[in-house]
Amino acid sequence: APAWQWLRWLPHRVSDGDPETDRSAQGEAGPSGRRVVTLVDRSGWGPGPVPGAHLRRAGTIWVASSVTEVPDGVATVVTTTPTAAVVRRHDGAPATLRPDGVALEECEPVARALAPLRAPSGDDSVPATVSLRSVLATPALLDDDAAVLARWAGSRTRPASLRAPIGATGGGVVDIDLCSDGPHGLVAGTTGSGKSELLRTLVASLALHHPPDRLTFLLVDYKGGAAFRGISELPHVVGLVTDLGPAEARRALVSLRAEVRRRERVVASAGVTDMVEVPAADASPALLVVVDEFATLAAELPDLLDGLLDVAQRGRSLGVHLLLATQRPGGVVTDAIRANLSIRLALRVADEEDSRDVIDGVDAAHIPAEHPGRAVLRLGPGRRSTLQVASTTGAATPERRVVVHDLHPAPTTAVTSARPGTGPTDPATACPTELDAAVDRCRAAAASEPGRAAPRRPWLEPLPEHLERSALERPSRPGALVIGLADLPAEQRRTTVEVDLERRGGVLVMGAPRSGRSGALRTIAAASVSDPRTPTTVHAIDNGRSLDGIERTAGAGGTVDVPVGADDAEATLRLLRSLRRRCRTGGTGTEDPGSHGRVVLLVDGIGAFVERHERVNRGEAVDLLTALAGEGPASGVHLAVTAGRAAEVPPAILAVLDQRLLLRCATPDDAAVLDVVDPDGLARDLASPDLPAGRGLFDGRLVQVAAPPTPLAGVDDDPGRPRSVAPRRARRLAASVDAATLPPASGWTVPVGIRHDDLGVAVLDLRRSGALVLGPPRSGRSTALAMVVSRLDPTGCSSVLTVDGHRPDGAVDALSELLERITAGGTGTEGTTSTASTIVAVDDLPELLDGPDGVAIDAVLDRLLRIGPDVPLRVLATAEADAASRCYADSFRRLRSTRTGLLLRPDPDLHPPLLHTSLPLHDELVPTAGRGWLVDPDGVVAVQLAR
Repeated sequence: APAWQWLRWLPHRVSDGDPETDRSAQGEAGPSGRRVVTLVDRSGWGPGPVPGAHLRRAGTIWVASSVTEVPDGVATVVTTTPTAAVVRRHDGAPATLRPDGVALEECEPVARALAPLRAPSGDDSVPATVSLRSVLATPALLDDDAAVLARWAGSRTRPASLRAPIGATGGGVVDIDLCSDGPHGLVAGTTGSGKSELLRTLVASLALHHPPDRLTFLLVDYKGGAAFRGISELPHVVGLVTDLGPAEARRALVSLRAEVRRRERVVASAGVTDMVEVPAADASPALLVVVDEFATLAAELPDLLDGLLDVAQRGRSLGVHLLLATQRPGGVVTDAIRANLSIRLALRVADEEDSRDVIDGVDAAHIPAEHPGRAVLRLGPGRRSTLQVASTTGAATPERRVVVHDLHPAPTTAVTSARPGTGPTDPATACPTELDAAVDRCRAAAASEPGRAAPRRPWLEPLPEHLERSALERPSRPGALVIGLADLPAEQRRTTVEVDLERRGGVLVMGAPRSGRSGALRTIAAASVSDPRTPTTVHAIDNGRSLDGIERTAGAGGTVDVPVGADDAEATLRLLRSLRRRCRTGGTGTEDPGSHGRVVLLVDGIGAFVERHERVNRGEAVDLLTALAGEGPASGVHLAVTAGRAAEVPPAILAVLDQRLLLRCATPDDAAVLDVVDPDGLARDLASPDLPAGRGLFDGRLVQVAAPPTPLAGVDDDPGRPRSVAPRRARRLAASVDAATLPPASGWTVPVGIRHDDLGVAVLDLRRSGALVLGPPRSGRSTALAMVVSRLDPTGCSSVLTVDGHRPDGAVDALSELLERITAGGTGTEGTTSTASTIVAVDDLPELLDGPDGVAIDAVLDRLLRIGPDVPLRVLATAEADAASRCYADSFRRLRSTRTGLLLRPDPDLHPPLLHTSLPLHDELVPTAGRGWLVDPDGVVAVQLAR
């Protein structure tokens, strides 16, 4: 209304709107004590809205033409006349007074005279910008290391105070003290309000005023670390944590709780109740944990926020301070946060509800956007003040107020710009900022105190993504395998990962493809042969090409054998059978690999191993591996197996491999199926695709397995790396053996070929009797007989009687003459000996005995065969297997009873009984000429006969 236009000249805020909707008219007690007075004119001078009930408490002046127009609830009513007035109050009798009237024409000049005035506590008294230099205890803190050292020395004399300036009002500098005002704080501010700058200012100011041995910082930025850019280099900073995932968040919380427990022990050992009472030599510096974007943290990791508040509660007397900062306080500032965080700073926020959540008032919602850094500080009920937060982005060197220009500059002389911010000498880009200067001064001051140790870190850095074995410590005792590092945040330390083969048996390594399974086996191999105190031989069965080149692993404690390919069933079974023999003999058999030390068997890909071998010899390889897993450790044979899933591992093997290394898994359920030790719930994070190769869980601890020592990468370790590997040499029984490569015969022991079980020389032992060569047609019987005879008599010095069963002419006479010669000069008994060696070689004996002279030949041969082994006479014969099964002559039965000979290409069910033996399953052997079985009373072994 025109009658009230003069109000606009008053220095007070005047609004002509609806008090229900006009935000400038809706007010509460602000930080400066402002009240809103509502003027309602019903006298006809001008219309006015009826105020809501919530505004009557702030004060209302109601102007009306009569008392009847005054609403109920008005406590004081003044009724005026041209010469007097009557005041009526609800709690007293009416009183008459003479009003001091003011003419309408006099109002506007008075209002104009008041217009220049400003209330000392109003927002307009807060400076628009404040530099860090202007609020420090002395500006020299940004220029002089000595000033910083002096300030630090003073701080050490006041252990109960951690005060630092953060900004200014019109009335002076604003300080906060973490000890007396805190111990914990909350900061809120929307985008562009200056929240990150406030955090940097607070940390930098505290660092300039207090030394690292009194105050340390742990900086946690949930989304990237931009808020702490620049201040992370302060000597006070003991950790910078960014981009927290669930695993990193839990680790941070566990480490903080461990730090609280450590501080509790320090306070208890000093016999006091507060860290400030602990003697300086034993006290721990205060730890300020600054967490940016805690609202996002609360939404995604609520357990971590609850844990931080628990740490804040327990750390009050232990020197642990918590500062939470967020852009969106709405809905996340709980009663627990309000109860524990007494220092509250609100910059501009999105709405009044956010402001109330932080400072219990709406002032922060009305901070103009053109004033970044403007904030409301609440230090308790009713203790609010508005300030301008100091900025650290200004030039460290004060701007020159007088600029001198050369009137005659040389051509090469640059002219200094008189206007800062323009030209090539812009101080904003050419000069260090105040934050840079603060960090440099603190670093220099800390470096000038060499006698003071660096502040203790509440936790170590996360495990490295790549770890070299050379960085690991030696094993704690002989026989242990050091394969990596374990993270122990609850103990604030790391330790080596040791695989204990002697006490706990084998190892199962499980993980998804490219998780580092094969690399872990390579590391185990290198660790096995690295300790000279425990001689070790490492064998490997590789079901891919991941272990190529592992035999080049060097070590002073043993050797690594060339890996056996998964498709080489023959070599696989040969290796497993030899190790099984070692277990049966207690590790004393000299024919076993590694019989003089420990043996470590690596199986890469147990699932593929079972699939490829379960149909060979009725799963003999799987059975042997199972037996080795259970019985091997007692004989020094230890197993290390990899698998993609727990279902791939045979249950009998899974039950005995209690050392389990769980790497990155395909699904979170894999760890539960494997039943690994996981008291801290770490296994749930192993399905993350971001885990590096070799990161896993072992004995309930998060570990990083050291990188394989060989430069040749396996399929699991580096799938994108080009590899050039030579074809793996198959260690199979040769299809042809040259007799010249065999050692000569020694007496009646004849090298006849190569054994299948160990690829050693196969020896036909004729020291006790003759031998029988059996086989089907075209199996090489006659060739084998000729080879044996030639090996027995390479020089032709022995007497050899050869009888062909298909041409028996003269056989009776020749055999009878030999018998007489052998027994000549004696009693005629078979016990009389002769010194000359004699070999009787009969080709196809059943055919010879079925001939016309068969009875006579049988009688003579029987007498020759009954001659004792001391007589240098041996009878060697061949027989077609089916014919041999129908031959019942005495001589043939006696020759069979020796259980000595060769079975060539036999029927495994019908032919072995001819020599009173049985054959093991050997599906892995490929039938070929000259391949057979060497039989003697001690056993049977597959051989390849020489030619």
